[in-house]
Amino acid sequence: IEEGDPESVVNSYNFIIAKLADKMDSAIKKIDDESSYGTFEAHISKIEIAGENSKSNMISSGEKATISVEIEAMNDLKDVTVGIAIRDRFGQEIFGTNTYYYEKNFNLEKGKKYICRFVAEMNISPGKYTLTAALHLGETHLEHCIHWKDRIIDFEVAGIYGKLFVGVCRLNPEISVEVKHS
Repeated sequence: IEEGDPESVVNSYNFIIAKLADKMDSAIKKIDDESSYGTFEAHISKIEIAGENSKSNMISSGEKATISVEIEAMNDLKDVTVGIAIRDRFGQEIFGTNTYYYEKNFNLEKGKKYICRFVAEMNISPGKYTLTAALHLGETHLEHCIHWKDRIIDFEVAGIYGKLFVGVCRLNPEISVEVKHS
């Protein structure tokens, strides 16, 4: 159906799946931007990420960061879910979550603007990443996709706070050593 870089093809796949899964098939539409689709009963107007210490999108591994998703409601909506996903430079989703998983869904009132913030220690390896955000009803964007916006912004993780590690993420294990008695 489509050829191209992995992120573009995965985004097209997600669009097709959401369109097939949505009961209001005709309401799902892409806009001129290939990375955005949904019913647009509300839309993601802006997304930002900033490190607590860096105050920018250049974040150290282990630094607490805030991801802010700005939303504008075009209709009244009940029990809206906001989701985020972080992808590495290969387009692999390394982390994703949403307000549904934390029982933090909320209602939107037509004409009002909202900000949903996700605050977390960025325990991911140094490298370049992108952020995706979604508005939907229910657990996933497959149930009723209001707005999916892929690769909205780029950010970089450079340097490490705390213990060094290898791999994609730091798990912060508790380590103990004891003498084994026979």
